[in-house]
Amino acid sequence: MCKTAYIFNKVEDSTSAWIQAFGCDNVVTEKAANERSRPKLRQLVRDIKSGDTLIISKLSNATRGVHEASVLLEICRLKGVRLISIEDMLDTEDVIFQLSSAQSLINIMGKLPMEVNELRRQVEIAKPKSISQPEGNVKENKLKRNVRVINMYLAGHSLRGICSQMKICRTSVYNILKRNGISKRYNISGE
Repeated sequence: MCKTAYIFNKVEDSTSAWIQAFGCDNVVTEKAANERSRPKLRQLVRDIKSGDTLIISKLSNATRGVHEASVLLEICRLKGVRLISIEDMLDTEDVIFQLSSAQSLINIMGKLPMEVNELRRQVEIAKPKSISQPEGNVKENKLKRNVRVINMYLAGHSLRGICSQMKICRTSVYNILKRNGISKRYNISGE
């Protein structure tokens, strides 16, 4: 009969206080960098046993959409796990939060995609921008790369040499040539 709380990224102070007051045995916190894979949640769902309680701040905090929410609810039902969603005011045993009607659950599931998108937007804002390449120069850099590939090809460099030097695959070289109307040259050396 373990009480485990799952927190993605961060939660409001009131939710954190509620989790502490509920007396959770374990609090699992997932970093924003793991928004897609959620390895800690997956492990938690694998390890949770019948009679345990899983506390989440919100369904949109623990899942990435309606499909994942329904899968989580079904796993909890099949394993006999009590699920408490604090901000959604959802308790599968109706002890802490009595679900007033089916309309409440419909509202929770209906708002889920919008809340998940908002959470993703917040996570994207919090991520640092890539230092390696400024965003404004991506098209310019691709254009320069394409010109260089074409010039190397027309100068007689081998495909293997172009691929190696430009760090791209043969298919990319052929696509660049095709988009620019340059026909492939065929020779016996296997190029």
